[in-house]
Amino acid sequence: MLNGRVLPDAVLLPDGTVFVCGGSSTASADVARTPVFQAEIYDPQTNQWTAMGAMHVPRLYQAAAILLPSGEIMTSGTDKFYNIAPFDHAENRVEVFKPPYLFKGKRPAIASVTNQVRHGDLFSVFTPDVDSIASACFIALGASTHSFNM
Repeated sequence: MLNGRVLPDAVLLPDGTVFVCGGSSTASADVARTPVFQAEIYDPQTNQWTAMGAMHVPRLYQAAAILLPSGEIMTSGTDKFYNIAPFDHAENRVEVFKPPYLFKGKRPAIASVTNQVRHGDLFSVFTPDVDSIASACFIALGASTHSFNM
């Protein structure tokens, strides 16, 4: 990582990269005293970290980051009881990060998709943009806390 940190939040992105944000550069768990505001993206294909925009809100113990259906990432939270001053308050503000892949042109449209799919079923997704799509992925909706996406 470009910035060492404890208690970061990480989100697997649809393009195979990993978004990392929050945490503290010093201390541990409930005594984090130096928030890391710089977000980063790790690319396992190149084994490279890239600095992204800085967050405005410190995200320490009990913070969360999650992938939204839009492809954006929402960061939220920080706990009132387990963070030291001046971070010992419930953080109710959220921030939304737009990964670089959202700026690579028009996103493909889905013309139709099977209405219901059960585990193990084969299904089709139809798009008028098939010639411009090199790959696709499906990511389950998440539930995140304590730096883990359940």
